[in-house]
Amino acid sequence: MYRTLIVDDEPLMRTYLANNTAAICPYFAVTGVACDGREAMELLQKQNFDLVITDIRMPEMDGIGLAKYISEAFPHIKIIILSGYNEFEYARSALKYHVTDYLLKPLNDNALADVLMNVKEQLAADSRHNASLTVFPENINPEELGSLFLSAVLEEDPGQMYSLYVKLMEHGLFSEGQLFCIMLIYPDGPDLLLSGNTAPDMTAWQLKLWKLCQDYCRPRHLLSAKSNDGDIYLLLAASDEAHLHKLASHVFQELTNAATAFHFPRLLASCGQISSDLSEFSYSAKTAYAAAALSLLNKKPPFSQEQYLENKEIILQIQETCAILYQDYLSSSREKLMVDFPLYTAFFRDAPSAAALLQYGTYLLHYICSRSHIKLHYKKAAYEALFTAFDRLLPTGNFTEPLLTDALHGAICALLSPDKPARISESQQIAENARKYILSHYQEQISLSQIAEEIGVNSCYLSDIFHKYMGEPYSRYLLRIRMEQAARLLKENPGEKIYKIAEHTGFVSSKHFIAVFKKYYGTTPSAYVSR
Repeated sequence: MYRTLIVDDEPLMRTYLANNTAAICPYFAVTGVACDGREAMELLQKQNFDLVITDIRMPEMDGIGLAKYISEAFPHIKIIILSGYNEFEYARSALKYHVTDYLLKPLNDNALADVLMNVKEQLAADSRHNASLTVFPENINPEELGSLFLSAVLEEDPGQMYSLYVKLMEHGLFSEGQLFCIMLIYPDGPDLLLSGNTAPDMTAWQLKLWKLCQDYCRPRHLLSAKSNDGDIYLLLAASDEAHLHKLASHVFQELTNAATAFHFPRLLASCGQISSDLSEFSYSAKTAYAAAALSLLNKKPPFSQEQYLENKEIILQIQETCAILYQDYLSSSREKLMVDFPLYTAFFRDAPSAAALLQYGTYLLHYICSRSHIKLHYKKAAYEALFTAFDRLLPTGNFTEPLLTDALHGAICALLSPDKPARISESQQIAENARKYILSHYQEQISLSQIAEEIGVNSCYLSDIFHKYMGEPYSRYLLRIRMEQAARLLKENPGEKIYKIAEHTGFVSSKHFIAVFKKYYGTTPSAYVSR
């Protein structure tokens, strides 16, 4: 599908085109929305597009200025101008900037469909022309041809696919009657973080995995390719389905063994639909991507299409929710994102944890980044925001729904403004300030009213929001921190006097400390040290 940017300062028109362009012409997917030319320029620098549909009259920068910018900076992008009847002559001035077509308002769906089909033919012709200009050296090896072929499959370029398929048939890489499926293989995002990696390391590991896959595939005459988003795909072939399933498991196991030898993070893989029809290869890649959602359900890789079909209902629900959040992202609506995120956190509401935050967070980020072809700087900022939230929540042990929602919201907002941290709500900031105060003063005699006075809020209000965001009452949180610190001090300093441990953890007497410790851990401090 061709990636489309909608630019219009009228919210109704912007929303209509964003929601209906794909229905009017299924060859186009809206992957970006902007309210004026300046915002469109920012998106063009952040994402990759094939078509821009822009209004002509807008604040900041109008459609003519935007067309001029696109023709100079991105000459391959097609442009459709939307114009009112009284702006016809003005719109014609855009023709010198290689505007593909223009449409008069109010829009007519049939007219838009005709124009989009015309643009589709031009984009396809450009692709065929570029393919015809591609001259393959006579000494190019079959594996390199195969990688180009698989790249054409991923980019849904039928002209390049068929021309390369013929060459590969001549080299004997394909034969009549074979069955094929495409396997997606990728490093497990949560495992990357838990192994001590950072957001930039994700890109580095993807590149290392690509090199590993190339080295593995080349001597075995397997075809591999890397998509524009960094995902790695392999093309597997066998005489029947049973052998194809066996081959997929074998390849994944051998790649996993090779990765383990080089201390890679955990690998995951998913297989697409099996087919013998060349025209369905691109669909096999899409279904391999869809099956990757099985990682959220803790299925064992490599994920098969049979597993996908067994869990299709819940996977479709997850993807539909991701699509809602994706639309919120396209409209740059931070408020709407916050409202809709509970739909997503509901999938792991019954078992909230650090692992769930990372699994669902990395899946959602990958979903948005792959659909909009987000550039590297923005991806790194988003993953960094997610990892920072994880590091902040992990020591507390509290993964309440409001906190999970705020963590995911911050990561998506980083995609919108990577150099500007997302603002958190006032109530969450108050709860966070209280948490920090407790961690800095738990050795002292502190009370809820004292903390409320320090922060400048009512103590009843602080009690309510602290419980909401931290997942436990203030008193229980303070007790847990004191008990955890007491246990740590006892283990690190087994010869320390009990009254000293009591003083260091905010207790006025050793007798009170011993009583509380025994009730909390079920044993006395002395017995705890000796066990």
